[in-house]
Amino acid sequence: MKRILVTGSAGLIGGQLVRECQERWPDAYVHGNDLINGTDCRQFFRHNMGDSWDLAIHCAAITGGIEGTVNNSAFQSATNSQLDGAYFEWALKVRPTRIVYISSSCAYPIGDPDAIHDSVESDIDFNAIGTHPDAPYGWAKLNGEVMANAARGAGLSVTTVRPFAIVGPKQEDCRIIPALIKRALSDDGSLTVWGPGTQASDFVAVSDCANAILELVTQEVNGPVNIATGRGATADEVAEIVMNAVGVKKPIAHDMSKPSGPRWRVGDPTYLNEFYKPVESLESVVASMVAAHQ
Repeated sequence: MKRILVTGSAGLIGGQLVRECQERWPDAYVHGNDLINGTDCRQFFRHNMGDSWDLAIHCAAITGGIEGTVNNSAFQSATNSQLDGAYFEWALKVRPTRIVYISSSCAYPIGDPDAIHDSVESDIDFNAIGTHPDAPYGWAKLNGEVMANAARGAGLSVTTVRPFAIVGPKQEDCRIIPALIKRALSDDGSLTVWGPGTQASDFVAVSDCANAILELVTQEVNGPVNIATGRGATADEVAEIVMNAVGVKKPIAHDMSKPSGPRWRVGDPTYLNEFYKPVESLESVVASMVAAHQ
């Protein structure tokens, strides 16, 4: 029987991965582990050294949207570094057949904040790290990739992925699309967007994210691989898509006191598309999020 471990299984990506694993391998044993369900994965790693695993996917992390990344950076980065370190220490002892490390688009160098450049995997050169990643969160993810590379050098089969802006139903309100849906449904006379509204992100449906990861695992791709569509949607464009899905029309207001992220965070999906092409559009995933919210 195939044995699969998914940490952070109550989160957006982790929960989707559990469901997709069960659908793809119906006879497999899929063990989900999440602090929400009472078990810190660091405890799991300490007390589960004797079992064998065919696949381990590490989704456990402290996130919290852009405001959390800015205002809670010390706790966030310290905790994520601990979670990742415990994962790789466990994996090096237990030696699953394949493990997955989920990095982030925040690991990419910030560079010129006004530049429009689609991030490509080679933008991170571990032999010559250039400008800083985005916030301590990005540094923690970059360090996780360093550990992934070292684990690969120690003989483990490691798939590393860099998801961009993953979205889907039941996502926490601190994320841009759920926040905009909530504001669109409110009685406010305008729809507030943080920042200038021209900042663009690459939104990927969580179903595509999970299926991409499992396809990379099945094809034994080491990566790193962007989980991206290549489509940059500005915050103002997303606000319009949300209002269309909700069925309201409000003027867009901009709160310049709030963090808004870089001008352009879009991924080059060329490498990913050799193995998997995302199928769900931003409009369709927003519609499903609105339906789940109402």
